[in-house]
Amino acid sequence: MITKDIAIYRGDDYLLEIALLNADNTPADLTGAKIELAFGELDGELTYADITTNQNVVMAVFSHAATKNIQWSNGVWDLQVAQDGKVTTVARGKIKITRDVTP
Repeated sequence: MITKDIAIYRGDDYLLEIALLNADNTPADLTGAKIELAFGELDGELTYADITTNQNVVMAVFSHAATKNIQWSNGVWDLQVAQDGKVTTVARGKIKITRDVTP
C-alpha cells in the first residue's frame, strides 16, 4: 500500500498522481475499475476527489469547489479500486488543509 501525506491550501486546486503497479512491478490494468479517493476527518463527513486515469496512473484532483468550505485542518484520505468484484485500498495518508484568506 502506498502511504503519502499531503498538504492543501484551502480553496486551491491540487493534483495527486499515483502510478499503480502489480506485485511484479508491471503497470496495473485499470480497465473497468471504479476508483474513488475520499478525504475528511476520521469518522466525519467525506469529500471525494475528481478521478481520471491514464493507463495505470490515477489522477485525483482536489478541486477548489471540494475544498473551499472545509473547516477542519487535519484529516485522512484513501484511494480504493473496485475491480472484478474486489475492493482494494491501494493508497492512504494524512491530509492537512491550511485555511485561506481569499475566498
